Amino acid sequence: MAFLSVSDVSIAFSARAPDVLSHVSLDIARGEYVSIIGHSGCGKSTLLNIVAGLLRATTGGVLLEDHEVDSPGPDRAVVFQNHSLLPWLTCRENVRLAVDQAFDGANGHPRRSRAERAAWVQHNLDLVRMGHAADKRPAEISGGMKQRIGIARALAMQPKVLLLDEPFGALDALTRAHLQDQVMELHARLRTTVMMITHDVDEAVLLSDRIVMMTNGPRAGIGEILDVGLARPRNRLALAQDPAFIAARARVLEFLYSRHRAPEPQAA
Repeated sequence: MAFLSVSDVSIAFSARAPDVLSHVSLDIARGEYVSIIGHSGCGKSTLLNIVAGLLRATTGGVLLEDHEVDSPGPDRAVVFQNHSLLPWLTCRENVRLAVDQAFDGANGHPRRSRAERAAWVQHNLDLVRMGHAADKRPAEISGGMKQRIGIARALAMQPKVLLLDEPFGALDALTRAHLQDQVMELHARLRTTVMMITHDVDEAVLLSDRIVMMTNGPRAGIGEILDVGLARPRNRLALAQDPAFIAARARVLEFLYSRHRAPEPQAA
């Protein structure tokens, strides 16, 4: 039995519209890092939102540890491209909101005392190297630091699955590289199951165990799944000349740009 199972999922946003996703099935193992890649409009984020419980599939469904996903829950934490921090709260208070929700005794985790929650918040801030900025507000820190707080907030919920929706897409190249390295380090340490949406081929190959390549929409589906097969831990500088990395990158590019080109813009 798969840890996370997407089974024959299709979704349309109105009765007259074509399916955005059509008959998508995917099994993800516990602790696996899976990236979803494809052209804009192929339903990547829609698929993630169905797994998150933010959207209901028209047909098919999602099982997490053999339990149906039919609504949002703390067992699936989402980090979006927009960090979504509350600007009037400090970094510590933003993470504390998630901890208070996850450990109130009603979400599968045992209730924690006020002191235990405070220690857990600090632990997760330290985990993403943001303990020094705990009392700053979002306006006082950089975009990369905001994303670190978003990741800390997600991890603090102790989710079974971490869902990343292009979490580095709005960052400059250097900050993006630093956060990618940190996510690799966190995944190695925590072995959290990760499903990530990305447009970046190098990012997908660097971080993932498998890459799911989507066909173009409408009625998008899974065109191919690539087993990356690179040993962990991974070093981005060493991988730049690694034949297996180069071959995996070439395979994804071939799929995206030869077999499934981006749709041409319509003439006026």
